[in-house]
Parts: sequence; C-alpha cells; structure tokens
Amino acid sequence: MDVNGTPFWQVASEAGFGFGRDPDKAPANLVWDRRLAVVRLAGEQALPDFAEDEAFSRQMAMQPSTVFDEDGSFAWWDGPTKAVLASGFLPGSALLSLAPDDPIGVSQPTDMAFDRDILFVARNDGVLIHDLRSRWPDARAEHADFDAHLLAPIGGGAMLLVDRSRGSLAILRGTPRRPRGYDFRNEETFGPVGPDPQSPSIVTLPRMSISAPLEAVAIAGRADGRAAILCWDPSNEAVILLWNGRTLTRSQPLEGLRFPYSLAWDGSDAIAVLASDGPAHAPRAISYDLGELFAETDKAAPNGRVYPLRQPFGAGFCNALADLPNYVSGEPDRLGLQRLRAVSRATFARSGSLSLGPYDSQRFDCVWHRLHAELCLRGSAGLRIWALATNTTQRPALPTADTPRGWSPHLFGLPADGAAPIGSWSHLRSEIAGDSGLSDCPRQPGRAGHFEVLLQASSRQVRRLEGRYLHLHVEFVGDGQHSPELFGLRVYGHRFAYRDKYLPELYRETTVGTDATDSGKATPADFLDRFLGIFEAELTAIEGRVADGWRVTDPLAAPDFALPWLAQWVGVDPAGEVSPQRLRQRLACATPLARLNGTLGGLLAQLEIESGGTLLRGGSLDERGAIPQPGQFALIHAGGKATRALVLAARDPSAGAGSQVLVGGGVTSGRIAVVEGFRLRRTFATILGADLTLHEDPLTLGMTRSGNSLVGDTLILGEEHNDALLALFRDDLPKSLAERAAVERFIEKLAFRTLVLVRGEGDGAPAELARLSAAARKAAPAHVELVISPSDSSFIAGINALVGIDSWLAAPVEPGRARVGESEIGGGDRIEGEGQFDPRADGPAPYPPNARADGPEEVLSDSAFVLSALRSSAATGRVIDRYIWTWN
Repeated sequence: MDVNGTPFWQVASEAGFGFGRDPDKAPANLVWDRRLAVVRLAGEQALPDFAEDEAFSRQMAMQPSTVFDEDGSFAWWDGPTKAVLASGFLPGSALLSLAPDDPIGVSQPTDMAFDRDILFVARNDGVLIHDLRSRWPDARAEHADFDAHLLAPIGGGAMLLVDRSRGSLAILRGTPRRPRGYDFRNEETFGPVGPDPQSPSIVTLPRMSISAPLEAVAIAGRADGRAAILCWDPSNEAVILLWNGRTLTRSQPLEGLRFPYSLAWDGSDAIAVLASDGPAHAPRAISYDLGELFAETDKAAPNGRVYPLRQPFGAGFCNALADLPNYVSGEPDRLGLQRLRAVSRATFARSGSLSLGPYDSQRFDCVWHRLHAELCLRGSAGLRIWALATNTTQRPALPTADTPRGWSPHLFGLPADGAAPIGSWSHLRSEIAGDSGLSDCPRQPGRAGHFEVLLQASSRQVRRLEGRYLHLHVEFVGDGQHSPELFGLRVYGHRFAYRDKYLPELYRETTVGTDATDSGKATPADFLDRFLGIFEAELTAIEGRVADGWRVTDPLAAPDFALPWLAQWVGVDPAGEVSPQRLRQRLACATPLARLNGTLGGLLAQLEIESGGTLLRGGSLDERGAIPQPGQFALIHAGGKATRALVLAARDPSAGAGSQVLVGGGVTSGRIAVVEGFRLRRTFATILGADLTLHEDPLTLGMTRSGNSLVGDTLILGEEHNDALLALFRDDLPKSLAERAAVERFIEKLAFRTLVLVRGEGDGAPAELARLSAAARKAAPAHVELVISPSDSSFIAGINALVGIDSWLAAPVEPGRARVGESEIGGGDRIEGEGQFDPRADGPAPYPPNARADGPEEVLSDSAFVLSALRSSAATGRVIDRYIWTWN
C-alpha cells in the first residue's frame, strides 16, 4: 500500500494476464513475450492458402533431413546415387563415406542430424554414429524394443529419438571409444565391466509416447533440452508436441495446415514449418509463436512474420542446433546454405483484448482510486482500459464501443473520445518509492514509461467507481505495423480523497442513488473531488519518497550514485571499486564484518564478497545441531537445493534465528582455500623430504614456484638438504638443545602465516588475483604474514584433504582446438582436424574446368567421325594438359 494506507493490486506476469489459465478469459489476439516480460498484439497474417498435396508431403517427410556444420558446409541424401553427398566450399559435391550396417539393410536413412562434429544417421531401425574428425570408426547404436526413425539434437551431445511405428521416444547418449594401439587387460586385477564407460546407448522413455492417431513426421531440438515434434492428425490440422525433458504437451491445431513436413525453431519462442503447394514446395515458411500454439484457443494462428523461400532443395530444414532455421537452396550443381529470414511488412493484429479481475477490496461500495500502467506505445498504437465496479462476483458482459453496459473507458495513447479520462505520462519510473519500474524500454514523454489515470465513470454525474469488486477489460489497438506493449498494471482501491479528508462536509457529494449514476455533466462536488486528485497524485508520490527515505541508507536499495556516500558512513573505501554490486555487498556486510575484524572468519568473508558472494538475511540455522559461529561454514537450503554458506551473524546465537550468511563466492564454492599455517604442521612433517619443486607433485600441485616459495626459506628445502632436515624430526635420533630449539622456532613461525590459494583460470586471472590479494591483506591482522598463491588445478590433496576441508573439483573442461603459440603439448588441446562435411575445405582446390565436347549428333555404323574439345577451358591460372575420353 502507499503512504496513505491505500492498497493496490498488481498484474505483471504471464499467468496474471490470463495466459494459459482460465479458458473463458484467455487473451484474444495477444501474446506474452517471455524474453521481455510484456504483453503485445499477436502477429497476424492470412491463413495459408496452399493447395497441399499429401503425396508430395509424405514423400518429403520420408526423406532424411539435410544437415550443416558451423563453417557452412552441408550434407544431404542423394537418391539417384544412394549416398550422402556434401558441399558448401566448392561447386559440385563430394562423397561422404559411411560404414555399411551389419547386417546390410536399406541404404536410405530415415533421418539425419548433426551435433558436435558428429553425424547421426537413423537407418535400419538403429543409429549410425559417424565422426567427421575421424576420432573413432563408425559405430552403431540400437535397441531391441525401439526402432529409431527420427532424431534431433537436444544439447549436451544427446539425441531425442522417435519410433514412428510405436509412437515411443528414447534418448541416445555416449560416443564410441577411441581406438588404441595396445590394450592390455590383466585378468587378475579389478577393472570396469566395459572397456568404454561412455559407449553409445539408447534409453527408452516409457512414460512418453505419441498416441494414435497422431503420426510423427519431423522433429527439431534445441540446446536447452527442448524438442518439437511435428505430427499429422488424419481428421484435423497438424499439431506440434513440445517435449521439455519431462512432459510431452500437445499444441492447438495449426490453422490452415494439414500436411506440413518439416519444422525448425525460430528463436526460442517460435517454430517455423514447411508445407507443400501442389506437388512442390510452398513459396514461404509459416511461423507460429509458442504462446499461440499452447494458448487456450481452438486453433493456433500464424504469428504474421513472412519468410520467403529461395529455391528450397531437399526435404526441408537442416537438422542441427541453431538459433534460426537453415535450409539448402539452389540447383543440384550449385547449392548453397540459406538462413530463413523474415521480410518487413505489417504483421500485427489491429486489435486484441484481455480481461482481468475481479479484484476484491473487502469493502462494500469501495471507491476505486487510481490505475497505473507501464507501457511502451509506438506509432498510432494505444490502449483502452474499461473498468467496472460491482458488489457481486458475477462476471459482467464485455463492453463494446456501442454498448458499454456500464463499463467506463480510460485511454492511453489514443485520441480523446468524449469525456473519457486520458492516462497521463509520469516523470517517475514508478509511483512506488525506490522502485525502478517494470519496463526496460527507454522512457519517452507521452509514449513510453509510467502512466497513471484516476479511475472514473466518465458518463455519470457522480463519476466515482463504487463497488467491492473491480473488473478490468483491456483493449489493445494497433495500426498493423506497431503494437502497444504492456509491462504491468497496478490498481489502487479505497480512494484517499483530499475533499473528504480535509474539507468541511459542505463540499461533499450530495447526489446519491440513481441520480448519481444517471448520465450527464459532473456535479460540482464531483468535479472538485477529481480536481483535487490532480494535486493528491503528486503530493502522495512526494510523501511516499519522504517516508521511504530510509531506503537511501540501505545499501541493497540505494541507487548506484549514493553508494560512495554511504561508504563514508561505515569506513569503507570505495576508491577503485568498479562493480556497484560488489560495493553494495561490502556495505551491507560492514557491521558483521567489523565484529570479525582480525579473525580468520573476517578474512574468509572479505574474500567471499570480493569473489562474488551475496548476503542472505533472515534465515534460521539448524536448531537440532551445533550452531555455527560467525566466520564458520554452514550447509543451508536455498532455492530448493543445499548450498554451502559462510555465517556472518545471527540475531539469536543460541538458536541460530535471524542469521546472515554469504553464498555464491569463491570461498563457499571452494575456488579459494584459506589455511592457517599452524594447521599444516603435520602435513609438512609428513611430506618433508619430497621434492616440492615439481609442479606435477600430487600433494602440492600448482602451489609452488620453487622449493622455498611455500611458507618461508627454512621450511621446505631441496633434496640436497633432506638428510639434515629429517634429522630434526626423527625421534630415534638424539637431538641437542640447539636442534630442539630450531624445531620449536620452525613450528612457531607457522602460527603467524596463512596461505590463500586462489584456483581458476581466465583472461582476467592476473588482475583478479591482484585485486583479491589487496583485499586479503587489508583484512588480515598486521602480525599475520599472508602467502597468496594462484593455481590452475582443480584438485590439490595436500591443501584440502589433509586439513579437513572438502576438496574442490571443477566441472570437466572439454578439450579445445590446438592453436599455434597458445596451446601446450599435454595441456588438453587436440589436433584432430575440422568437423566439416565438405572435405574439400582442408586445402586449396581449383574450380573444375569447363568441358565441352563437340561432334556429330548421329553417325552411321562403321563410319569415322571427329570429336573436338577445343572449346573447353581451364580455370583461372591453369591450362589443360591433356584430354581423357570415356565411352559409355
């Protein structure tokens, strides 16, 4: 509620606007843009008028998909030669050799897909796995109870498979084992059951199936794990099944299309399909928004974007992971890869609507106050918001321009219509103090930003909207080329009227009953009420900012420009800080950090903040276990998962209530390890005598630059000094007083030394290490000597496991492409060739010669004739050396 105690109701989500919830209130001609979190008019175009040919469409659906790689070469199944051909770098084509199936079956695949330099071919009820980089020979994956007919990549090297005959789904994962020159297996030792722990395998999804009478004809996947399956329905238009990894959801019928034969993802929120027009490809693709496909409507209409096709070749879209659809176009001797592109034209519907409410004020005859809207208006587009207040929950009939049925219009961006109130643009991003608003579009007076209007019944003598329940009906008005964008609505109830609050009763409204609801000019008292409302709007906003002035002193709510000012209050030096978010965290943690100053916990907290840690407030620690003290680690549950956290403070230390913890930084994630020197005494005593100058040593990997760089000149010595140093620690050897004193001094030095090990790599690693070093030295006491060491290893046993701290294991890093001057032998990068379909891209190749053979069209038997190739020509820079004639 606002500063006057007036409550409000806000709508700013997909469900709040009615998408996918109540079928009776489903938005008409509107879509929800998940990326921008905005409602806008749906795209509109004429329904497809193609004369679909089922025989041609079925022929296309039975052909395997074309595929392409990142470098622009592509491959397709060539029926006449019964082979997979590739092209993209030179005219013509090259043969792509695939291993035959065992036993040999039908040579034509049912589908093909490409992902991560691997070609997957569905053939003879199994999947052939062909590596374009020749890392392993061709392998085959199959399942006894599943016939693989369609397949599509879904990210992470996985493939979603479809069995057309059974209507079942499966997942293909894994890659073949690399060949080895010698593979020795000792039968007397334990080992893995299979030599390849990641061998290709097909796992069926028993709870997922395509129920009859649907017939799957094409599939397209995305890197986020989603997949769309195009299905024909014999008695209706085609549908799309959306698979999100757990469920299979059926779309509304594709209006106007019965036999589309190919589909591809058009961005993240739309799907494009191809259809036939007679016995040929249709001249354009049709695109559908996901919101329209799965809305509570009878049929899904196209989104209005028009995609012309340029000589499509093959069966349809390329089957590979891509943000936009790609297809092969041209003639067989001159093919190219094309990206599906929309042409500019008027695509938006000219009108749309949605209904909201009823909103319950919990007060009979409540006077509804204001309506706030966050909008972006372009062109001549605008909004007309109808409002109706009643004392019953019964849904009223919707308004129209001719018969409003008691509804009152409020206009935003539209021309004035009689006495209808017009929403005014506000210089504030939001009427809520400290709120930055819901809209990300640039603010423009009268066109984009925050609008507000006083709710009123413009046709009545007393124009207050009175009733316990408020109903809203929002009309979107466009010009075909532009659409209004609605980010959110807030409606306030229990009007705070200056007239009734501060003026004598003489000025109050005296017209009541049916007289108040009659049509006509507003009464003087009503005009005064609405006139004073102009000042109330501004003054309430000012009072709200004053009342919420404390937000300026809250580091998590204050604007960026106020943070350096706040830093002066708590003694935090903001100089050199380029990250406002990190400065916010430092200021929010200043009080509990002051209590931990000079302790190991304080050092850990400072490093956690500097490495991206975030403060969480208000949680409770486990009352049944030992309550961690400030500066110690705790396991918390946040966001539905367990997370390691660093405790800063607790309002009730005995019960752990009201705790403040840090999460998400380098310390809690294990990227930064801090170990006090005295805790390493046993560790060092254990490893004395080892050659710690070796970077590959499993105990200290990545810690040392030399044998003396760990914690001092006298702690770790080289191999030539092992005998003398070991003598200090062997109990069976007598020690002099001087030797014992040396050992004691040696151990005492560890008490004032702390190791900060920073692990991780990246382009900014040196600068990040310097920044963390500076922060750590400021947080450490003066008598503590810090040793800050970088490491590129994700696991160091000598520092983590031997001191009781969980070892940090990084996510596996995929080997990259070897680069001259950057890669190191054994460093992980590999030289394995390029994953390209067209093998002619490996080296320079000339264009083929232009061969022309001249001779008579017919000759008599046993008669001599002359053939000439003089009109043939070589490619630029080359000459014809000889002619080779063949007789067919």
